[in-house]
Amino acid sequence: MKVCPTSPILDVACGAERSTGTLSKLINHSGDVEATDLSTWNVKGQYDEVVDSVKEAAKSKKDVKVFRVAHGQTRCEYYVVALSSDGHVVGVKAKAVES
Repeated sequence: MKVCPTSPILDVACGAERSTGTLSKLINHSGDVEATDLSTWNVKGQYDEVVDSVKEAAKSKKDVKVFRVAHGQTRCEYYVVALSSDGHVVGVKAKAVES
């Protein structure tokens, strides 16, 4: 998987839920969105800095969630998000090409 540099994304109020349906609405995407386990997505620990940055941006030690948004068969985006103490979803988006 080739991952492009990450870019900051969401900072919106959505309550306490971070689900595939909520993310689909936030990013206005009608295609496939699936929750991906953080340990599966970051097997080698190469994205630890990204995860730590999301936690810091959320000012929270709550769980970070990863969502995969499909754009065809090989292109996708990964959203790494956390819920801040004031109910905002904050995180980063990484574009990927999977083969």
